[in-house]
Amino acid sequence: MVQLEFVQSPAIELSSVARAQLNAIRESLESLDGPGADAAIHELRKRTKRLRALLVLTESGVGKAQTRVLRRRLSALARDFSGAREQTVRERALATVLHQLEPAIPESEQFELFGLIATPPAAEVAPSASSPLSRRELALAEAAELLALLGPELFASMDPRKLFRGWLNSYRSARRSLKRVSPGDAVALHEARKHVKAHYYITQLVTGWCPALLKGEATLLDEVCELLGTHHDFWELRETLLTRSPSLPAAQAVCWEATTRLERLELLLAQTAGRYFSETTSARKRRTQCFATLELPAARAADFWHSPAPSVAPSEPPTLAAKSRRTKPPKAD
Repeated sequence: MVQLEFVQSPAIELSSVARAQLNAIRESLESLDGPGADAAIHELRKRTKRLRALLVLTESGVGKAQTRVLRRRLSALARDFSGAREQTVRERALATVLHQLEPAIPESEQFELFGLIATPPAAEVAPSASSPLSRRELALAEAAELLALLGPELFASMDPRKLFRGWLNSYRSARRSLKRVSPGDAVALHEARKHVKAHYYITQLVTGWCPALLKGEATLLDEVCELLGTHHDFWELRETLLTRSPSLPAAQAVCWEATTRLERLELLLAQTAGRYFSETTSARKRRTQCFATLELPAARAADFWHSPAPSVAPSEPPTLAAKSRRTKPPKAD
């Protein structure tokens, strides 16, 4: 798990993590022409998302305009290699459905289904003058430029309080995106998945700051992300088959089973995501502050949200004489 250690200054640690992610991206790009190309593409996309999440975390210190430009460049870097990954995901989802589908589909029709999802129609293939190898070389050049930009000076204005604010902002964005999802709205759910995944990566980054709380929350977020990813896989399979061959009986049977699985996943998602995102951002802030105050030394905990409170000598307990109470005059004899 990639995380900050909170030992050195935030600028040095953030730059170190960002450059480590970019170096891993470059290694994945160099492995695209080898036997493990699918694994390399998956690693490339994952590292790109982690780096984009780091830029979301540092937005309040680096600046929204600058981080947005860097995030767009990272998205464009991985976009050319996303088609192969999506095909692998569709094939895995189809194999899962076929394995449990009853009655079983004949083997000849299974091969036809795999052909439908593996070979896009000619109209869906965007014309490109560059080969995969040249795209890889362009991506390597882009990664080298980004590596030079992600130095400590980019994160010079970051401090622990801004990191805490960035983590809370990512929680707010993920929670709002989930609240906008209507039942059966897979497109909105896919958009929410991006925000939840970014918050998960950001939580992993700052886990070292408050391990007692954030390790458990990162585990729960991982479950939510797995459910969102599985939902997207079956949705992608169903939409691909409905688009390319809606009248094929075998495709209709697979789409029916995929729809059933999507409905079950949405119910499970509502329960699992609700356990984590039930709190408002203000409530999450207060609870996290309480945990960190108990876990961290007072001086270090105070760095994240406020200045240390001045020491005040305890006041004397109030006495009976100090109470302002109206007393009745003594009765005359």
